Amino acid sequence: MTRHELEEIKRHFDVVMEHILDQVKLVAEGVLQNTQRLDRIEARLDRIEERLTLLEVRVAALESRVTALEQRLGRVEQRLDQMEQRLDQLEQRLDQLEREVRELKAELERLRHELTRFQTQAEARAQELQERVDKLEATISHLRQ
Repeated sequence: MTRHELEEIKRHFDVVMEHILDQVKLVAEGVLQNTQRLDRIEARLDRIEERLTLLEVRVAALESRVTALEQRLGRVEQRLDQMEQRLDQLEQRLDQLEREVRELKAELERLRHELTRFQTQAEARAQELQERVDKLEATISHLRQ
């Protein structure tokens, strides 16, 4: 191998090496860009995780409130059932009282008719007695003369 060939090989080697170094620089820049991008993605993921943690806390609080509301609703429904039962009992009692009032009205009406009949009979009897008294007074007056 001649000196010229060696220099040619060295020059060719230098060109190839320079090309390889350029490629390595490009790869390094790509790695740096990817690293920066990954850092940004990790930062976003951290923010998302923080928000997710806050949301989980809020969901847990809401679940607790829903459970409390369900329990309260259960108690309200139970009270409503009790009130409906009591209302049914009161309606039955009112129906019974209405029947009793109707019966009392009927009895009162019967007594009123009976009293009217008795009054009519008493008035007729009083009229008869008055007529007899008048006759007796007329007889007594006639006898005194």
